[in-house]
Amino acid sequence: MRAARFYSLTAPLVVEDVDEPVLRPGSAIVRVQAAFVPPFIGEVLNGNLQQSLPPAPFTPGFDTIGIVEEVAPDVDGLRVGDHVYCNHAYETQGELGADDYCFIGNFALQANGMNLLKEWPNGSFAERVVLPALCLAPLRNAARFDPALLCRLGWIGTAYGALTRAGLRRGQTVVINGATGLVGTSAVMLALALGARRIVAVGRSRKVLRTLKELDSQCIATVCLKELEEKHASEAIIDATEGGSDIVVDAANAGTPESAMNAFTSLRRGGAMALVSDSTVTLPISYMTVVDRGLSIVGTMWFRQSATTEFIGLVDSGVFDITRFEPTAYDLDHINEAIKAAATSERGLHHIAYVA
Repeated sequence: MRAARFYSLTAPLVVEDVDEPVLRPGSAIVRVQAAFVPPFIGEVLNGNLQQSLPPAPFTPGFDTIGIVEEVAPDVDGLRVGDHVYCNHAYETQGELGADDYCFIGNFALQANGMNLLKEWPNGSFAERVVLPALCLAPLRNAARFDPALLCRLGWIGTAYGALTRAGLRRGQTVVINGATGLVGTSAVMLALALGARRIVAVGRSRKVLRTLKELDSQCIATVCLKELEEKHASEAIIDATEGGSDIVVDAANAGTPESAMNAFTSLRRGGAMALVSDSTVTLPISYMTVVDRGLSIVGTMWFRQSATTEFIGLVDSGVFDITRFEPTAYDLDHINEAIKAAATSERGLHHIAYVA
């Protein structure tokens, strides 16, 4: 089969013939239909983000949509011919009781995840991929949608994880900081689908904010940070909530302490803030403010594997309208161009997909 192979930090991926993946206990082989190309993957592969990579050479590739071609005898719940979403986040219990965690075919966030990367080095920028069966979720009727749309499910799941951990209930007011990014736009759409009364989308792209407003002009208000001085952003967010927020989701990857705190100050008593971005800033949050107002602050990265069927169900039922997204597809011969496009193209509802 053909695959895009990583050889070094200083060279582009090389598309070449490689051996077919080999079935192993607890796994399944999937014929790739589409894979998500995240904006950061170029910086991972050139070393700028200094992540721990699988031993070279390996095949990169993130969230995958495909069709099961082989299933190991010890696997239940999957059948040949199933259309599946493949979650590349993989976690097992390590020898010392610590969790080993990695994104298969991509990187490990901590040193103990390297054990898993060595065992599962290859991702989905290929014609086929072998993955742990635990990472696969049948799409069922959601398979009727374009695979280039469905490969964004991991980012929908990340937003779903943030909103559910913060305890979203129907009729609440939600502020999404960083609403014009991939996770942020997904969070706005999910909050709308899950019955939020009012959603305040805070971001920098006027174009994306206009598009989000068009989803439901009565429910969604927007705050464009490019049109405000930082000192006025907090007031603008509070005004847009019409009385304060119940939940804040901070999804601003290039955010500042000020931008996160501007959203935080909108929280009503008993509210919750979910931190979901990859920001490295330190937040100046008052201990007694949290205590006196009964606030909750939760961190969330990616989502529980058990939640996968929940947000796939939202897509399947049409409660979450995945057709609002706008993928641009690249084939394997143009995978390096896809990686460059993912880093530079406007995000929001748009994303880049590798389509086999």
